Amino acid sequence: MTSPQHPAPKSPVVPAVPAVTDAPDATTTDATLDDVPAAAPVAPVAPVAPLPSAPTAAPARLMAGVGMLFLFGSLVLCAAMSLGNAYGGDGVAGPIASAAYWGLLIGGFAGVVVLVSPVETMTNATRAWIVGIQYALACAAPVLVMIDG
Repeated sequence: MTSPQHPAPKSPVVPAVPAVTDAPDATTTDATLDDVPAAAPVAPVAPVAPLPSAPTAAPARLMAGVGMLFLFGSLVLCAAMSLGNAYGGDGVAGPIASAAYWGLLIGGFAGVVVLVSPVETMTNATRAWIVGIQYALACAAPVLVMIDG
């Protein structure tokens, strides 16, 4: 429907395409295969390898986050054992308990490094090693506090 407010769209003008006359005629006898220009050789197409997936740090970061919770639980356990030793023992924590708390602090820093570092800064194997150290320190701290008591 057309109206003065909405006129009919104008159809585009398509120019006429000239006929191709440069191609050799198959009916003529003077055209031979020597007259046809040789085509450029086609290079073989190599198979396309799948693109490598972008490196991801998600599994290591997830384990580091769980390790941070594990470090917090280890800290609470160490504090409870230290307080129990303080009431039941001589009231002074030894150097081994102090080393256990320093180990928890270092494990916390290791977890933060894995959590906040960009993907390009280190490989996944390095992240896995750092998370392993984090878990080892979280497990060693209560054992050290128990030895000190």
